[in-house]
Amino acid sequence: MSDKQSERKTLRQKINAALDIPDVSKHASLIALRGRNEFSFCGRSVILLYTPSEIRLSTIGAVLSVKGSELVCSTYHKDETKIFGKIDSISFIDEISETEK
Repeated sequence: MSDKQSERKTLRQKINAALDIPDVSKHASLIALRGRNEFSFCGRSVILLYTPSEIRLSTIGAVLSVKGSELVCSTYHKDETKIFGKIDSISFIDEISETEK
């Protein structure tokens, strides 16, 4: 790594620390919940299941399940997914059975 890249990384880390921003790397994920109506996932994901009562995301190392009612995926980009609706639960699923695939 060059000195300039090292300086930038150090400066980015200083800014993140000063502003209390988590350092999210390529392999890390960040989950945010705003009230009961907005869920955000920052990190790589693939939508496995999409219904008004459940949305499942395959993430690095886990499957994430968001359950509720009137769920809508409003944003689905390379590294960001946003879900709106009445959110009842968020959980990690270790394995998916053959009937759910």
